[in-house]
Amino acid sequence: MHIALTSRPSPLLLALAAAYPGLATAAAAARVDFAVGNVVALGAAGSTRPLSKGAEVQPGETVSTRDGRAQLRFSDGSLVSLQPQSDFRVDSYRYAGQADGSEQGFFSLLKGGMRTITGLIGRTNKDNYRVTTNVATIGIRGTEYSITYGDGITVSTGEGQVMVCNGGGCLLLSSGESALVTTPTSQPSRTEARTNLPPAPPSVSPQVFFASGETRTANGSPSLQAPAMVGGSGYDLYWSGTKDGSPYMAFTSNGQAAFGADGSLATLQSGTYTYTAQGNSFYFTDGVVGWGRWSNATLANSSTSTTAALSNVHYVVGTPTPLSDPALSGTTVATYGLLGFTLPTSSTGVVGTQAVTGKLTVSFADYSVGLNLTVPIGGKSYAINDTLSLIYGNQISGPTICGGSCTAGSIIGFLAGSGASHAGLTYQFLDNLPGTDLGKISGAAVFKK
Repeated sequence: MHIALTSRPSPLLLALAAAYPGLATAAAAARVDFAVGNVVALGAAGSTRPLSKGAEVQPGETVSTRDGRAQLRFSDGSLVSLQPQSDFRVDSYRYAGQADGSEQGFFSLLKGGMRTITGLIGRTNKDNYRVTTNVATIGIRGTEYSITYGDGITVSTGEGQVMVCNGGGCLLLSSGESALVTTPTSQPSRTEARTNLPPAPPSVSPQVFFASGETRTANGSPSLQAPAMVGGSGYDLYWSGTKDGSPYMAFTSNGQAAFGADGSLATLQSGTYTYTAQGNSFYFTDGVVGWGRWSNATLANSSTSTTAALSNVHYVVGTPTPLSDPALSGTTVATYGLLGFTLPTSSTGVVGTQAVTGKLTVSFADYSVGLNLTVPIGGKSYAINDTLSLIYGNQISGPTICGGSCTAGSIIGFLAGSGASHAGLTYQFLDNLPGTDLGKISGAAVFKK
């Protein structure tokens, strides 16, 4: 079943400093969210100590993953996930709990691969943040990017922008773009090749990468995730974006899904409809729900022999909570924290650069869903405070209500996982705030109990 929603109304990083006030005052630069394998910290004087979950990492130390993997959570809210055979050094780090100009985060990736979601350091003063490699220095203009060593280094941007600089010049990379740098004096050049960060093997716990905090926003990519989702039948797909140049929303139930080697959703077929990804700007999964944004995709309908062009498709995908699950027939009120999101995009080409925040509650007694979501984009901010409906036992639907700052909006989604552990939503609404007209704004968000 494939159901589309057009522009008519119809009857998703938490604030980092607020979410982790305790970390802001910690003396350490970071704590280990998770470590798998023989992960150690190397001191500047040559000392070595093992790292496990909860261990502190101090300025001046190098985290060496050897045959393992590690995720670090810094006091400004940033996350760094390290691949096997990686050495990552904290050169200098200062953060006093707020971005007051004195904050600083200077790091070095000496070998291996990493992906990071940046925090508050560098948000106001870009010069306060950098990652140095042996051939280039990376500065931020956005939120998420990755680096791998190979023939030099490859840098790929997931969301936002990064600046890659060396003796040969500087190159600004926007969402979905990559660069190759081969020597310290060769000019950074664009490349179609993405950073090669293989996903963790299936034996790794689902809590390994960016899913360790129950209410922590995860804006990473599949190579930083729990085990990749397994292709097969029974998948629901909800999305918002652009179809043949016009804003559009749709969902497909009980589809056959296939996932790429990197963990992203590659295709989904349901009935006569087949979705095929052409380009991934961002993707993530915690093993239960997947979410991301296709920069481009196609939607083919075999019954009419037609194919539509899709762009900026924000999606959530997963197997819905079975209707036989006792949670769906209970009388409790469940509270969900924001697990992840995509940065919103507008039909006029604007991409958000700040964190979406929010929470969700589900009352299984009266089938109502309370949503509080703040969506910043283009210098504006939209506060969505809706009471939605839980329909057919496990689907979420309702109009987007922004208190007059938006109109003609819809929200669609579903409950997923045993005990309705997750909720995934996509949204779309029309900008109604004064100033530059952003047109229709689309995005996706995932919540977890």
